[in-house]
Amino acid sequence: MTTTFSTDDQVKLASVLASSALAAVNAARAAAGDSATTLDAFRVEAQLDVYQRLAARGIPSGSVNNPDGLTAAEVALTLWRLFRAAASRPNQRNPGAVDIYAQNAEVWAGEAETEMARSVPVLNLKPAGRGFGWGRG
Repeated sequence: MTTTFSTDDQVKLASVLASSALAAVNAARAAAGDSATTLDAFRVEAQLDVYQRLAARGIPSGSVNNPDGLTAAEVALTLWRLFRAAASRPNQRNPGAVDIYAQNAEVWAGEAETEMARSVPVLNLKPAGRGFGWGRG
């Protein structure tokens, strides 16, 4: 188990479909001869994504002193990745079928953007200059 900002329970509480999506991903992986995956693996990928997005904002991973401020963003990114992986390809026998996992992936992608914009990864950090840039005050 890896140390991330969120837990499996937080991911499952955020979406009632998380467990069934993970089961769908693992069923597809088993059918392809691959080993099963876990929510922890999706959370680790999401955490790396969080760090990349923070770096784009000029915040290095070593300066994060408020990991609780990133929990919601990591949960949203975890669910986006999970639902994207569980989404099925278009069904040619039933082209009008709704893919609930693909729909949820879209929802959680938007939620991830919102939570990243709302996140406060570093406490006591004051904006520098006249803009909204991040800097040590």
